[in-house]
Amino acid sequence: MRVRDADVADARGIARVHWDAFTSEHRQMGDAHPCNQRPSPEDEWVRFFESRIPLYQKDGAFLLADEEGSISGYIVASAEERLINGTEGEIKYLGVLEARRRHRFGRQLVADAARRLADLGMRSVHVNVWAPSEATRFYSALGGERGDVFRARCGKSEPLEQVTYWWDDINNVG
Repeated sequence: MRVRDADVADARGIARVHWDAFTSEHRQMGDAHPCNQRPSPEDEWVRFFESRIPLYQKDGAFLLADEEGSISGYIVASAEERLINGTEGEIKYLGVLEARRRHRFGRQLVADAARRLADLGMRSVHVNVWAPSEATRFYSALGGERGDVFRARCGKSEPLEQVTYWWDDINNVG
């Protein structure tokens, strides 16, 4: 597996990984899933990622886990939310195919995205995740400090718990 920059031509593959990650999270969380609905159709996600790839490459990172031309995971991290509690970087999305989890793909994507953000001059980074989910254990294992806990909605759902994980020193991610 190699980590590489995303290209607009990768949008359909990224959408497939996104769908796989969403549905596996939904199975894990069951009725507690924040959206409690099916994700948008694949073509909507393709258009979404086609429009976001150039934006996030400019002020952050949009990276892929590439296995000989097959996309197994992706991460989007940016400087977009610079003023939230003094944090300069934010991990917006991370998705790894369920069949490729526990192969260190997610860990490598997060570490490479953190290096990219550090190269852009950012000193710290955070991520918000739904709880309870595998993501809380994953980011804790990467050294994230559990921070703010708040309630948020996804669509028309009832408010559910979200947790923020922080790295005050972006060089300590992973």
